[in-house]
Amino acid sequence: MKTLKQIFKKTLHICCFESRRKSITSKQSASYNTISQEREKRMSIPKLSLMEILGKLSESMNNFCQNDTVYHYTDLNAFINIFTNRELWISNINYMNDAEEFSNGLSFCKEVLEEYLSDDSFEFKNEFTEILNFINKKGIPELMGIDAENVFSLSFCHEGDLLTQWNCYGTNGVSIGFRNNTGIIENDISLVPVNLYLKELEKYDSPDEMKPKHELHFNLKNVIYNDDEKRRYFHVLFDYVIQEARKASDAIEIFQSQIINSIYYSCIMMKNSCFSHEQEARIIIIKPSDAEVSYRTRKDAILPYIKNKILDLNCRPHKVFPVTDIVLCPNPNSEFTMKSVKYFLKSQGYDYLTDKVRVSDIPFRS
Repeated sequence: MKTLKQIFKKTLHICCFESRRKSITSKQSASYNTISQEREKRMSIPKLSLMEILGKLSESMNNFCQNDTVYHYTDLNAFINIFTNRELWISNINYMNDAEEFSNGLSFCKEVLEEYLSDDSFEFKNEFTEILNFINKKGIPELMGIDAENVFSLSFCHEGDLLTQWNCYGTNGVSIGFRNNTGIIENDISLVPVNLYLKELEKYDSPDEMKPKHELHFNLKNVIYNDDEKRRYFHVLFDYVIQEARKASDAIEIFQSQIINSIYYSCIMMKNSCFSHEQEARIIIIKPSDAEVSYRTRKDAILPYIKNKILDLNCRPHKVFPVTDIVLCPNPNSEFTMKSVKYFLKSQGYDYLTDKVRVSDIPFRS
């Protein structure tokens, strides 16, 4: 039986094989296509992509964030930057507040894998054993060709007025309610790394002529906190992949790299149940190779982050900034704070947002 690395390399080789086919001469084309078709037929490659697997999981688990408004908690300094430069900063996930980022989800994945392997009659026992061995060796990022140090996350919350969130910001906190899932190109949000946006902008006379490129769509997924839900998530993943693999003879080996990919992205969406009060929905990206990384201090560490331009789905500036609510944290001078925020918004041309500003309803002396 081939090792997972061999399988992964073989899968990459097939992709390169198909890519090279486009550049050959017409004389070679017929024979080359025949070879490719025979290879695909022999290997019985199932027509199932990583995105299809993750899409099935999200549908089954109802994991897509469907809220009309999602809230980004931050401080007033960052608030100024968001509205002045129309930017959101996506931070490196390895320096978040949860020390068990990724590892928490992985522990439940191993538990479910071991459950499958406890059945002596399980038809994919050898293949799943190899997957488990790779997980135990922490080989997932290596197999995927991903630098685990370059996974970035942008966090939002279902609620805009949570005491547990205000405790993180003292008297300086604010939550910004962004519009979500309107289905209208000009209203919805895409994010583009600032340096890539500026480079692309050089090709156009106006930002309003931009065409989509480098964009990250605002597709948020809910973080899974409940331990039983994590187990069910991996059961759904493995059951679905096994079901599809059975349709294609000897195809499970090709599926292994897809399973590894799915495990990786799934674990990123799971956190310790102690953090359930955060009610988080997040966007995850692997840093594009040409995206510029910036740095700032955060408590006792230096936090890497990527500046992203807030744009519509055409990668053009919004005519109306997609904010529906602005909540200020409870503090003794909340009315004074609100007055200053409204003054700032007017000075930046956001008069239409001043009536969206409100003070927290929580009676808390911070």
